[in-house]
Amino acid sequence: MYKKKKIFALVIARKNSRRLKNKNLLPLKKNPLFYWTLKSALNSRYIDRICLSSDIARSKFKNINHKKVFFDKRPKKLCSPNASVYSVINYIEKKYIKEGTFDILVLLQSTSPFRNFANIDDSIKLYCKNTKAKTLISVIKLNRKYNHILNKKNKMPLLEQKNIYVPNGAIFIKKIKQKNFKTFYDKTAQLYEMPFLQSLDIDYLEDYKIAKYFENKLK
Repeated sequence: MYKKKKIFALVIARKNSRRLKNKNLLPLKKNPLFYWTLKSALNSRYIDRICLSSDIARSKFKNINHKKVFFDKRPKKLCSPNASVYSVINYIEKKYIKEGTFDILVLLQSTSPFRNFANIDDSIKLYCKNTKAKTLISVIKLNRKYNHILNKKNKMPLLEQKNIYVPNGAIFIKKIKQKNFKTFYDKTAQLYEMPFLQSLDIDYLEDYKIAKYFENKLK
């Protein structure tokens, strides 16, 4: 809980990952990828309840026996490559969150193992300070200056922004009361900046190789 707001965390780990097979179970420092996200959520000072939602067999998820955590066996229709994360969020809220029991939902994807509890807590505090923001998105700042961008037709429009931020996939926050939720990318969205390693999102084999190189930094 933070400033009387109860906080529900949703950790997602789908089996049929598109680009890197079974990536949520890949080992880092002898623990599967999802473990590090779950650990950071459990170490948060503000998260009250954690749902681990997956179509992977419950037996594969070790080290989740904690009173704050419960496991959701996700329906097949929400596990296809075409199923959106928003459909999963709406399903979880409808099934498990009774009106008035929680105020904020924090979405944590298992593919960001270096995101830590301090990142989660800082993003929650930042989100709660901005009363106009409907959502929060964690981002990374591009560390180079880009004057042009290329498209497939080799056209080069100028970039007007000096500072460019892109979503890193580590943390997303929304208010629970938003029914039929469709997007985090609201024009009022609060941005939470994170450094390179904590922003590492494992989506491809190359990302996993980088993570293995830095795995000793995991605690």
